[in-house]
Amino acid sequence: MMRMFFLMLFCAWAGVCFGQVDEFSDGDDDGWTRMDPIGELTGSPYAVYQLQSGLYRMSCAPSPDAQLGPARVASYRADAVYGKFVVVVDVVSWNAGLDQSFGILTRLQGTPGPGAVDGYSLNYQPADTDLEINRLEGEAPTNLARVELNLAPGGSYRFVFTGDAESLGGAVYDLEEPLKPLAVLGALDGTFASGYCGLFGFDTTGTGAVDVTFDSYAAGPGTAPELEFVVGAGGDFRLSWPRLTGRWHLETSAGLDLWEDVLLDGGVTSGKLRYAAPMLGRRFYRLAEGWGGE
Repeated sequence: MMRMFFLMLFCAWAGVCFGQVDEFSDGDDDGWTRMDPIGELTGSPYAVYQLQSGLYRMSCAPSPDAQLGPARVASYRADAVYGKFVVVVDVVSWNAGLDQSFGILTRLQGTPGPGAVDGYSLNYQPADTDLEINRLEGEAPTNLARVELNLAPGGSYRFVFTGDAESLGGAVYDLEEPLKPLAVLGALDGTFASGYCGLFGFDTTGTGAVDVTFDSYAAGPGTAPELEFVVGAGGDFRLSWPRLTGRWHLETSAGLDLWEDVLLDGGVTSGKLRYAAPMLGRRFYRLAEGWGGE
């Protein structure tokens, strides 16, 4: 047991993930800057922001005038600028009857507003069953990468968006199996080097509404995570590492020669990814860079 404990620490990567974290449990969105483009243009709030039961719901009724653009809503953190970034958020609900797009915004420039949203997005489009990375210029998207993805309404999913210089990456996980990515994608684009991060919803038809609910937001510069190890009272062992780690995943080996991804029996609690198993025989574990399961 002690030998396994030593090897666990030997294979761990040192580092602490600093950044912004909001579980929305305090009932407010202090620290966030709301972006309500239609409301800004009309001079009266139009998008709706609701915080209840530890969730952040953003919605917007159909646009009252085509000249104002489609229904859209966003909220971002103007208190930190990231070049290298990792952003993680859980999407826990959306109106499946709407043709909308929603997800994460990064490297937002200047003061975002109507016709002035420049940066990148990782967004899911339920009606088109795809996950995308887009470059945004003046609110207009240019697709950089797209992959097929069909999420079940009513499920809860972890969205991860990473950026390091020109390299952009994204992944989505089911919270019931948080170690196994449902979809991964990547792109190269160096248009925007740094900026703010946030969340958004966007009507893709021009005449519809937006309705999406988020939970457990975290953003930071991305660092190599530290793997923690404890022995359980029942003879099992438990590993944990920060969920704000981006492209890092758990691997196991019987003899330090062949390593395989650990994709099952994971969990997410208190801002950490977790893995637990009985302590049977000798096994080695490490965190390796990459999405896992690719």
